[in-house]
Amino acid sequence: MTSRNAGGSRIFRRFGWFAAAIVLAIAAYSGGWFYLAGKLEAEAKEAVAKLNRNGTRAHCEEPDARGYPFRIGLHCGSVFYENVQRGISIRAGEFRSAAQVYQPQHLVGELDGPAELELPITAPLTIEWDIFRASIRLDHPLPQRLSSETRQLRIALEEEPSQILATAELGEFHARRHDGNLQMAGLLREAVASEAAGITLPALDARFAATLKNGEEIILANSSNLRGTEWLLDELVISQSGSTAQIAASGPLSIDDDGRVNGLLEISVRDVEQILTFVADNAPELAGQIDGVRPLVLGLAQKPMELRINKGRMMLGFIPLGEIPPL
Repeated sequence: MTSRNAGGSRIFRRFGWFAAAIVLAIAAYSGGWFYLAGKLEAEAKEAVAKLNRNGTRAHCEEPDARGYPFRIGLHCGSVFYENVQRGISIRAGEFRSAAQVYQPQHLVGELDGPAELELPITAPLTIEWDIFRASIRLDHPLPQRLSSETRQLRIALEEEPSQILATAELGEFHARRHDGNLQMAGLLREAVASEAAGITLPALDARFAATLKNGEEIILANSSNLRGTEWLLDELVISQSGSTAQIAASGPLSIDDDGRVNGLLEISVRDVEQILTFVADNAPELAGQIDGVRPLVLGLAQKPMELRINKGRMMLGFIPLGEIPPL
């Protein structure tokens, strides 16, 4: 009997130590999580404070770390950014970010609309979406990659939010560092412009892939100036949704110190007749000119042509296409 009691006591003590170890581990983990949460909130406030200088304002409403126990991320009731010198401002709704505790370098985030956007080139806009989310993989000295996705995008004038200017079913943007360069790609699906935008277009799809040479160095220099940069346009494809008709371009581009674009692009066309019909139906004022360029465009279907850009002036073969203003 005594032996049984002694054995039971040892098992009870072991179980007690095991339970105490679990409680201590949970307490230590919880303490570590809340410590990191406090640091995250402090760093967020510090980062926002650094932005509030030299004509720039930023705000994260009530920054709060959330996600316990297995995630950690920042929550803002709303977000705001303004750059007075460039005439840019944006205000949007709730922002949420999160990372797994065991993989903190991989962040995901969501932003709620609507957003109010002001740009120097247009009247104030209201932008709405059903889903706007992004992910980023952190690295030193710059993030390794960034991806974003927007669904059911709607753009309207702020003063008339019910009058939609343009919509898109899906928009994506991706960027990554590679050998010192910045590689980018994106797409739009079912993009439509309405009469309110001054042009009526049926649904279009578009995709692009491009490389900014020495992109890492340019970003680390905190430069938003595109002058003096070199690009490689891997592809730019615009097509009518649900159709095989498309126009594609690819080739090198550069922007000189005066902001003039230079480059040599290869232009190809598929289903030419459908494209010409599309242009005639949606731009009746150009219908009379279509017959004049029909032989050239038909030639593009047989063999790609070169679009030469010299100091902003564009020439498709021997035909001038106008001029790109300095950037």
